Amino acid sequence: IDGQGVGGALVRSTELCEPPSKTRLWGGRPGSPVAKWPQRQALSLRQILYIYGKNRIMDYPIVLKSQFLDRMTDDEFFHFCVEHPNLRIERSADLEITIMSPTGGVTSHIEAEIGFQLLLWNHQSKLGRVSNSNGAFHLPNRAIWAPDAAFVTSEKWNALSEREQMSFPNIVPDFIVEVRSFSDPIKQLRAKMEGWIEVGVSLAWLIDPFREFSEIYRVG
Repeated sequence: IDGQGVGGALVRSTELCEPPSKTRLWGGRPGSPVAKWPQRQALSLRQILYIYGKNRIMDYPIVLKSQFLDRMTDDEFFHFCVEHPNLRIERSADLEITIMSPTGGVTSHIEAEIGFQLLLWNHQSKLGRVSNSNGAFHLPNRAIWAPDAAFVTSEKWNALSEREQMSFPNIVPDFIVEVRSFSDPIKQLRAKMEGWIEVGVSLAWLIDPFREFSEIYRVG
C-alpha cells in the first residue's frame, strides 16, 4: 500500500474491491476513465484516490480488500485519513477500508439539521460531547466508523487521554445517527446499524430521505 508510513507495495485491483456489476470497475460509469483501467492493473492506494479525485463519478463506495491492509496500524490509518480530508474513509472489523464520496445536497442538509438540533440540546443539557460526520470512533471490534452525528457522555469523554481525544477515540458513542446517501445500499446500511448496537451503542437512528422513512435501533 502506497501510503504514509505503510510502504510502497502494490495490490492487484482484483484484490482491492468488488465492482457493483461486471461492467463497472470501482463504480465508474461504463466508458469513463475509471472504467477503462484493466482489471489486472496493479494500482497503489494513492493512485486509486487520484483517479477518484479526478473523476468524481463513483456510484458506490470503494471497498478495499487485501492482506496488506492488516499491516496498517491504527496510527497509520489515522494519518492516512488526515492526508485525504475530502474523502470519507472508514475501516470495518475485518480491516476492510471503505472510501465514500461526499454526500449530496439532500443528505448533507439533513445531516446539518440533525447535528444542529443535537448540539442545541446538548448546550442546554450539558451532558456530553456531540460530533459530526468527520468524527470517527475506534470501536472494540477494531472497526473505525464515523456516524453522521453522535453523542458521548461527559463521563466517557473525560476518561480519555488528551492523545486519545486528538485521534479516533477508543470509546463507543451512546447515541448515533446515520443518514442514507443516494449511493448507500440499504441492506449494508442496516447491517451497519446492527453493528453499532452490537458494539454497545444504546440508541441509533437510521434516516432514509429517499424512501422517506426512519428506523430506530436500541439494545434489546
